[in-house]
Amino acid sequence: MKIGILQADSVLDQFQPYHGDYPGMIAGILGQAATELNLETEFRN
Repeated sequence: MKIGILQADSVLDQFQPYHGDYPGMIAGILGQAATELNLETEFRN
């Protein structure tokens, strides 16, 4: 399965040091779920 994400906005600069920007957040969430399901993942920019 391939998932494409279009970044149409950014996290405010003041919050990025704590939470990152959207691509990193989404990769983290999907990566964690994949680990729990024993799936291989590959993230590209």
